[in-house]
Amino acid sequence: MNSKQHGGNAFARSASLEKDRMTGEIESVVDSQDGMLLIDYFAAKILQSLVLNPLPNSTFANDCNYAYALADEMIRARRRWFRKE
Repeated sequence: MNSKQHGGNAFARSASLEKDRMTGEIESVVDSQDGMLLIDYFAAKILQSLVLNPLPNSTFANDCNYAYALADEMIRARRRWFRKE
């Protein structure tokens, strides 16, 4: 899956070192993390709303599909928005 096609990564974090405040010695190394795809973040937020306010006669599987369809449209709208600037 191409992450740029799906909005890129959300909450990515680069590697870092944590040092002891008193000695300055390295205590631990924190590995980098890719985070989650932006489309997954959007879909999770939408799905949360659908679970709290269910659509009539809908199943959870349908809600999941609908959440990703809306999230995909949000990514497309985001691309259009940034092309205008």
